[in-house]
Amino acid sequence: GQLVGSIMLGLGALFAALALLGYHESDPSMNTAAGGAAENVMGLPGAHVAGFLLWFGGLGVVLLLPLIVTFARRLWIADAMAGWSGQIGRCLGGILLVGIGLELLAPGAPVGLPAGRGGLLAQLFARQAMNLTALIPNGWSRATEWALLLACLLGGLALCARAWRLERPLLS
Repeated sequence: GQLVGSIMLGLGALFAALALLGYHESDPSMNTAAGGAAENVMGLPGAHVAGFLLWFGGLGVVLLLPLIVTFARRLWIADAMAGWSGQIGRCLGGILLVGIGLELLAPGAPVGLPAGRGGLLAQLFARQAMNLTALIPNGWSRATEWALLLACLLGGLALCARAWRLERPLLS
């Protein structure tokens, strides 16, 4: 059971990575009304998976892939998986923070992704953060946005790295 689960997780991570790499904004998915054939390397299923993942988590969703691979490896070596739900929660929180940072990078610039650089939730939070920083007087609002951008990017990356729990051995 664990070996099969490990193989399935590994193949799922590989499929998602290839689908994300092969993303085309003109592919049919839940976010487009395109009617032609999918140009995604993984075909129509890959187009739908990439469209959903980018809509949900933006570019930061790639930070979920190392966690999935780590889970697959731990299942493969029959390592204890205690605390896996917390790891997923931390990784999703990190993805959200990275997404907010990416949205603050160049607000309003077209990128050709379903929900901007950071995904749907990050887009909403980043817009509210920009509304709040616009209230800061004397031209400090953009500097505050850049400080928030750096804090979100670095905090999100740190949270994801912590979620991966790489301090535990993967090879044994």
